[in-house]
Amino acid sequence: MNALIGIVSTTFAAPVIIGARLRKGAAGSPRRAGMFVADVLATVTRLRSATASGLVLLRADSAFYGHAVVSAAHRAGAKVSITARMDPAVKRAIATIPDDA
Repeated sequence: MNALIGIVSTTFAAPVIIGARLRKGAAGSPRRAGMFVADVLATVTRLRSATASGLVLLRADSAFYGHAVVSAAHRAGAKVSITARMDPAVKRAIATIPDDA
């Protein structure tokens, strides 16, 4: 089986699993990940205090670097931190960043 796990953490509480899905072992990592992200972030919204002001941040590895996941996070109002694949286009983009930037 291939698992997706959604965890929420704060500076004041231990991490808590708020979403989990099992998929067939042959399923690619990003399969239905956009829907999973939307569901997990909807749960965060429901559980979050009305007075909460902290940043909601989705963090994921490069397997989830795609439109479905990023757009689901943006629709939910979350910021995104996803590792990018180091393909030639990404390497070229990184090379254009000055060392002092």
